[in-house]
Amino acid sequence: MKKKQKTNIERYQIPYRSEKWHQFRLNGIGASEVRTVLYADDYSDPLVLFYQKLGFKKPIKDNEAMFHGRNLEEYVAMCWQGWDGKKDEYNNPSYINNINNGKIIRRCKKLNAIVKNKMYDWLFVNVDRMINKKGGFSLITGKPLEKEGVLEIKTTEGFSAAKWEAGIDPSYLTQLNTALLLLEVDYGELAILKNGRYLDVFPFEINYEICELIIDQTYKFWYDHVLPAKKWVEQMEKAQMVGDEQYYNECKHQIQMLEPKVGSNKTAEMFVKENYRKNKTSIMGSETLLKKGKKDAYIASIISTLNEIKQKNKNEILIEFLHNNCEYIDFEEEGNLRYFVRKGSTLPQLGNNLKIKFNKNQITELIQKNLLKNDFF
Repeated sequence: MKKKQKTNIERYQIPYRSEKWHQFRLNGIGASEVRTVLYADDYSDPLVLFYQKLGFKKPIKDNEAMFHGRNLEEYVAMCWQGWDGKKDEYNNPSYINNINNGKIIRRCKKLNAIVKNKMYDWLFVNVDRMINKKGGFSLITGKPLEKEGVLEIKTTEGFSAAKWEAGIDPSYLTQLNTALLLLEVDYGELAILKNGRYLDVFPFEINYEICELIIDQTYKFWYDHVLPAKKWVEQMEKAQMVGDEQYYNECKHQIQMLEPKVGSNKTAEMFVKENYRKNKTSIMGSETLLKKGKKDAYIASIISTLNEIKQKNKNEILIEFLHNNCEYIDFEEEGNLRYFVRKGSTLPQLGNNLKIKFNKNQITELIQKNLLKNDFF
């Protein structure tokens, strides 16, 4: 009789969006939340996530996009089973004929469970599907899979869909690598349905450098910020029950001291607006806050000036379209400018399709060095 192989993987079957499900999520960092911890999320901030894990911020309600995205998973998974990366004689993806003819290339299965790994007990993942090892193969190497693989499913449209034209949206790489890390596999695929009618499948392999970053930063976030703050929350609740206002405020201060550094998107600002309670008092500001206040005014002035320069430059381009009554201004291999009416609109707008080398990190460094020098203030 074979001995049952020991595993670090633990599965928890909890009904989706139930009270137990919400409570479970308060006790760890989900794979989809890792990018928030790493300041790589356009839709959340480490500060907001910190207070979510403390139970002070209500979870996002199920909305229409989430509802349809979740219920389209079954359909996308079915299409994926016919995907072989090939095209037919009419340049259509061959999965269409495969599915129409009942030809299954590979199979996948639902886990129906939240997964944790004992090695990284502060993390968890809820993967959409697992790629079966039997009959499975890598789209990268073409070789049969030695283990199961991860299959993530996304639906997107409009501007968001355009972000996937060149491959996997970089902000999702942390989620995908977290899934591989916790499930102890090294291969996965992301199937994405764009604008409700275009399927694409992107293979990916585990990136150990990204995994090291994930482990390091999420561990610090959880054990240096969230867990110590949870203890103060317990004390704060006890102080509130007995009416000890002084100790209550001390606990609140200790929690604030444990907050992670705030990021650069607007969710943190919205969090402040939602939780701010005006008290008509005044406090003395610190030298550090004075510098931040001056910097805010200075940045606002820079943005205003840049917007004026941008509008003048745009107006000069638009005059050329007016003078020539054309839709396109072509620059051969450099791309083109286009003045056109978008579907659903009545007024024309400028489309800039010129190829430029844009490195956000270089521009950020340039601004910090030349426009936001500390000694300016």
